[in-house]
Amino acid sequence: MKKILTFIVSILFIFSICSCSKSDKKKEYETYEVKSNYISFSGYIDSKSYKSYMISDSIILSVNNGDIVTKGQELYKINNDNNAETIKNNNKISNMEQDIASCDDKIKKLTNNSNEIAKKIESCEDLALIEEYKIKKSDLDNSIEEMKKLKLDFERGLRDLKVDIQYETKNETADFDGQVIINDGMLELYSLSYEVVYNATQQQVSSFEKEKQYKIEMNDEEIGAATLKYIIPNDDLSNKGVSSYYKVVFDINTDKSLLRNNMVNIIDNSNEILVPEDYVQERDGELFVKKNGEEIRVDLEKEKSSYRVIKGIDNGDTLESYMEK
Repeated sequence: MKKILTFIVSILFIFSICSCSKSDKKKEYETYEVKSNYISFSGYIDSKSYKSYMISDSIILSVNNGDIVTKGQELYKINNDNNAETIKNNNKISNMEQDIASCDDKIKKLTNNSNEIAKKIESCEDLALIEEYKIKKSDLDNSIEEMKKLKLDFERGLRDLKVDIQYETKNETADFDGQVIINDGMLELYSLSYEVVYNATQQQVSSFEKEKQYKIEMNDEEIGAATLKYIIPNDDLSNKGVSSYYKVVFDINTDKSLLRNNMVNIIDNSNEILVPEDYVQERDGELFVKKNGEEIRVDLEKEKSSYRVIKGIDNGDTLESYMEK
């Protein structure tokens, strides 16, 4: 009897130890790292407006390379002391004015001859001679019309020449605020307002949407947002290979200082973040998650067996399941 009692006590002792061991075991839960699949494109900053000017010996520059100018500021003026160019232009004008005067003289002579023939027709009684006079007068009248047309051509040419000379001799001003770059006989003006450009292949073009907002990063720092402005063929790149390229241009909204040719990343982070339902708990009509070791209330929307994140969970967060392993 004593042996039986000892055995029962031993069994109870072992059972109590096992129970304590089981109850003291720490509960383990699955964890989930939140990831949002986003697409990144490498683009660059470019000026919205650009204009170039040829520099010749007759030009006196009013700006230096690298200068920042404002709209209306003088870029260069024409050297009016260039006598050779002035003489050349004056000779062109003089020659065309002489051509016009010559046409006037010929028109006057032809008109007088036509009038004389008309008088002979009126006073002549010989029908055969009258027909001969009429033919001569018709030829003279046709010559008068041709000469008038030639005179009009000379007059138009003279007007165009004077306009060209006036344009070539006028001082040039900046059409917009910008920076001046002078190189290889060219003066280039780049605006200080910027846009983002990405050179896309034909297959990539369909990835961009007009209404979507894109995130812009520079040196791993978010600097602003961008929206699609337009897409045009990029013939410069397309001509270098067999593939077709397109220039994808974005308007950028940022308060950061930018420079032309800065490299940036165009990020499409509009893909939804979904959280498995085991990592969400509903209490009193509100939703909670255990994020990074702390339980917080979040804004989610049910999507079948998961929740779509509206607010409170970001890419890279670690969530803990409410279900034990």
